[in-house]
Amino acid sequence: MHQFFVTDPLDLQSKVNFDKDTSHQITTVLKLHANEKLLLCNTFIMALAHLISDQGHLVALIDEHLSTPVLKREVTLFQALIRKEKFELVLQKATELGVTRIVPLILERNIVKWEKESNKLQRYRQILKEASEQCHRLTIPELCEPIALKTISQYKCDQNFVAYEAQDPMQELKFQLKDVASISIVIGPEGGIAPKEIEFLLQNGFGIVSLGPRIYRAETASMVAIHTVDCVLGI
Repeated sequence: MHQFFVTDPLDLQSKVNFDKDTSHQITTVLKLHANEKLLLCNTFIMALAHLISDQGHLVALIDEHLSTPVLKREVTLFQALIRKEKFELVLQKATELGVTRIVPLILERNIVKWEKESNKLQRYRQILKEASEQCHRLTIPELCEPIALKTISQYKCDQNFVAYEAQDPMQELKFQLKDVASISIVIGPEGGIAPKEIEFLLQNGFGIVSLGPRIYRAETASMVAIHTVDCVLGI
């Protein structure tokens, strides 16, 4: 069943209109018709609805409110800037895995540089929205502006980690996790994290951990880290 985020209140038996982009998706892309059921969410409530024709336009009529699982803990992913297609994959999969916030991180060995394009964050947030709809999330992850390493402490959680391939495999993330309300993890770029950056993170309260015996690509490491948190503690 398709899900869509809306801004209107989801009162029972009320009509909900769609914005231009959502209407296009419903009618032209998905080719949905009157009487088809769908899920609507306004980040507070998830509701079951069905489509009806109203003066030649498809709108939704709210049928019932649904109970929706609430995230058990906040997970912040500090993702070092990586190539566009890989970064977009991280956005999509991290959303599906339950991450709360994604903070792009500028590090010394980043292969790509952040260029301030007016539509870049807009495109990335659209990816987060579509991924949230696909996996029936109640909320869309927050995407922050890229930050320099020196400001990372402003985003710290109850437990904070950095994944580092040179760390002792016995110091795996899964053995270091505690049942806290919020967790963050730093994932480096394709070129890895510089030793002086590791030292800075260590001095600022980030525990250095391994993700296991294998060395992962940057985009894979992010997914492994988030999935590990989910498997051990639940998200």
